Amino acid sequence: MLERIRRNYASVTATLALLVAIGGGVALAGGGTPDNRLRDRVVVSEFSEGGSDFQRLVTAKCPGKKKPIGGGAASTFPSMIDISESSPATNGWQAQAHENEPTDQNWQLVAYAICARVN
Repeated sequence: MLERIRRNYASVTATLALLVAIGGGVALAGGGTPDNRLRDRVVVSEFSEGGSDFQRLVTAKCPGKKKPIGGGAASTFPSMIDISESSPATNGWQAQAHENEPTDQNWQLVAYAICARVN
């Protein structure tokens, strides 16, 4: 199970890093580019507790004064788990998921936040 978590984490982290890199050439509403409007970008993650509870909620919090500019969620068993929420939170990114059928299988939910200082 730990190997599967690492693969999912690496896959989602790589995808988020690609989105941040691509964002460097996109114009922002209100003028400017991400390079001069968003600084010190970082990807943070937070894992839920493991277990077989029917539902999980987890928030990845941005450090310091950074704000969430994007994010996402993943579970350790995507075929058994439905992610019902993946959205910005006050200071990070929140994810919620539940089992699509009751199971005794242990699973985890992870939330990812792309954070930056916003000018």
